[in-house]
Amino acid sequence: MKYVKNWVKNSENVIIQTLSPSVKFMYLFIKFKRDSFKTNLYVRSKWRNMCDSKIPLDFLSEIVLPDCGYDIFNPTLTFTKGKFKYFGRMSNISHKPKTNFWEKDIITSPPKNLINGVCSFELDDSYTVKNFTVLIKPTVTPNFEDPRSFEIDNELVLFGNYVQKYPFGADRKFICQAGFYNLANKRFILFDSPNGNNIEKNWIPFKFTDNKITMVYESNPLTILVIDISSLKFEKKVLSRDLEFNFHGGSQFVKVGPEEYLRIVRYKFRFPKRGLVQLSFAMLHDEKLNVKFVSNPFIFRKFGFETCNGLALNNDELVFTWGEDDEKVFIGKISLKSFMKWVYNKNDVKKSKVNIFKNRLEF
Repeated sequence: MKYVKNWVKNSENVIIQTLSPSVKFMYLFIKFKRDSFKTNLYVRSKWRNMCDSKIPLDFLSEIVLPDCGYDIFNPTLTFTKGKFKYFGRMSNISHKPKTNFWEKDIITSPPKNLINGVCSFELDDSYTVKNFTVLIKPTVTPNFEDPRSFEIDNELVLFGNYVQKYPFGADRKFICQAGFYNLANKRFILFDSPNGNNIEKNWIPFKFTDNKITMVYESNPLTILVIDISSLKFEKKVLSRDLEFNFHGGSQFVKVGPEEYLRIVRYKFRFPKRGLVQLSFAMLHDEKLNVKFVSNPFIFRKFGFETCNGLALNNDELVFTWGEDDEKVFIGKISLKSFMKWVYNKNDVKKSKVNIFKNRLEF
């Protein structure tokens, strides 16, 4: 079924390219409106009102990072050796969730090349940034983006996307590999695509044992990879094809029960006047990475580009870090008990007041 959908999508893209500019413009406008109506129907089936969409955090604070000439966003965090460590993406490119009357993205002129880097920092008791450090100097491609911290043999590494080539102008080819950066020896280890794809992004590491890393490759079909670090040979296994969406990337895993592992995933929906909006979901896996539960969609603070790449558990308190609209960084906390009660509270929505075409979608 996935291959049929991909064939239909690719065929549609080919047909679109043959249309005249005016016909193509109207087609995309109508398609956007259709997808927005589908989004409205979907969220009405999940939320009784707009407040249902927002996670009830016990604590929320913006992290104000120093001005270094680049946008810093999509933070990750790890609780290790008794303290939190934070990492973020530094970039010259950011996208904003805003469209014009014709539902076309409002964007500024993109640069000729993508610049990416990685920074680290800590927070004091008042959540003020301290010990800000540029770990990987921002450079043009090839470069490293969207890190997620993970421990291998008690050493911290950063999993992310290694961008080899960025599309610009008429050349729309994008080449990206998944891999990790070893903070101790400052070296990259990159993985070949199991399918021979030019683009591989957002593989999520689960555990490291016997010199092998087990990772989630994609969500639909739910596919895992077991990679030998020495030889870089991998085993690929499809666990199921039951998930509703092919969820994107997300946070690290945290163990929340004897055989339960939580991560935050996301999926993009079309919203009027905003374009693609990322809604987050809580996903629970068992020890073998089978999915046990997927929550209703939610937001942390606003409807936009909320990218939660950081999740940690400390003293029965979940700590999230996320980027907002590629320009702001936030940290939020909630007790594990309260969060699990909230996500499992899936009342049937018999009547909903949600209407994404009328609400301002702000809190």
